[in-house]
This record gives sequence, structure tokens and C-alpha cells, in this order.
Amino acid sequence: MARHINLPQLRTFIAIADTGTMTKAVEKVNLTQSAASQQIAKLEEALGVKLLERNTNKVTLSNHGKLLYSCGRELLMLNDRILENLGEASKAVEIKLGVPHDLVEVFIPPILREFGETHPHVTVTLSSLSSWKLFEQYTIGKLDMALVTDPVGTNRGEVLLEDELVWVGARDGKASQAWPIMVTLGGDGCQFSEPIADALMRSGIEWQSTHHIGGLGSVFASLAADREIAPLLSSTVPSFLAVQRSATLPKLPHFQISLVGASVSKSLEQAALAKQIKNYFSKLSVHVK
Repeated sequence: MARHINLPQLRTFIAIADTGTMTKAVEKVNLTQSAASQQIAKLEEALGVKLLERNTNKVTLSNHGKLLYSCGRELLMLNDRILENLGEASKAVEIKLGVPHDLVEVFIPPILREFGETHPHVTVTLSSLSSWKLFEQYTIGKLDMALVTDPVGTNRGEVLLEDELVWVGARDGKASQAWPIMVTLGGDGCQFSEPIADALMRSGIEWQSTHHIGGLGSVFASLAADREIAPLLSSTVPSFLAVQRSATLPKLPHFQISLVGASVSKSLEQAALAKQIKNYFSKLSVHVK
């Protein structure tokens, strides 16, 4: 007796059992009557049993045929379900995620790495802009989800993390003691610029603002060169820079990181990514004061 059942032969047998005639069965499996008869003969030979009882008007199942029919239908259904699931999983899925410049390099790599292990068929396309531009892109449908940074208490998305702004500069640097102090602020739409300017104005410190075109790379280079200082969330300070503890620098406000779009996920994959992001930040919040 064969160790494996030929699935095309089994499918032909099930079609015959379902329809009761060879004529209707061959239409379901798209075979000629001769080819279908050959498949049944080979299946009976492989199993070593007679499966069908043939008469002039109808085909009926033998006792062995009845046993094969009940189990064979389940086997074909399982086969078809596996192929369907694999087909769905292989379809390309794209999720458009927006992340502010100061968050993307710090938080996103570990999130995407873990998400990619469970969803290898999903492409996550990143857009890195200021928070207000990302929110605008989300509202007009160009992004599926976005992380945004706002002052604490802003009602925009699901709050993931509350963190304080800190002054950052070179390790053992002296830029925070200069007169005037050179302070790097973000460009148009930076959520930090206005509250930072207000804090500096109230402190009475003489200062000048600078702005670097492009990503954070040029900002970090200038900070590391001890030419200026900048405000960053405490959880995003890179290891080659340091928080500046000068008593003359004003204390900075707290901000929150929120996820926009998690509650209106358009797909299972998008919901899974939202969950991955929220799980990551829930663990991170334990360590951020």
C-alpha cells in the first residue's frame, strides 16, 4: 500500500463521490472522462482497495470508498486552507509610518526588526518630518500611522511616553557657558522651538539661535564639536553627547510622544504594527523619568 495519497487523484475521487456520476465529476476537476478513470484506477491500485461500485446510471462508494471519502474531504480542505493562507501571507502589504527626525533613529530600528520577524511580507515605508507635517500627512491620507511629539496634555493620538526636554551638548563641553549661548532649534514646525525660546527669554540669558538644514546628523556634528547646545528628549540623547547640567540654563518642559492612527487600523498588519509600537514604548516608559 502507498505511503502517500496523490492529491489530484483524491480530488477526482471526491468529485465523483459528490456528484454521483463520472460525467459531472470531470467538469468539476477539468479532466476528460478517460483521464479521470485512469486517476481512479491508479488511486485504487496505490491503496490496494476498490473505491467505487459502477453501474449503468450511477457510481456509488464501496465500504473502503466511504472511509476514504470522509477522511479525504478533510485532507483536501486542509490542503486548500494551507495554500490559501500562504497565498494571503505572500501578498505584498505596505504600511506608511511617519516618525519625527529625533525619534526615528532611536526608537524605530528595534521595533521594525521585531515586527519583521513575524511579518516578513510587510513593507514599512518611513517618512521623517516634523510632527505637525506628519500629522498633516496623516489627515490627508498619505500616512497610515504617525508618531508625533507634543506638549503634555495635547489631545492628538494615543499617548505612549512622557519625557522631559534636556539641554544636550558635547561631553565635557563648554558651549553652555559661552556668551551668548548658541542654541540649535529645529526648523519650521519644530514643536520644541517656541517653548524653548520662551524659557530662554524668561531666564534672561543672552542667546542666539542656529538652524541646520537637513537631518539630525549636522546638528549632532555641531553639538559634538562643542559649538552649540540643543534641546532633546532625555530618551533620545545619543551616547556620544551629554546632558548639560549648567545652573544658568532654564529648566525645560515635558513633552509626550503619541501614536496617531492606531485606533483606525485598516488591516491586520497595521493593527499588529501599532501593537508592536505600543508594547515597545510601554517597556521604555518604565525607565524614563
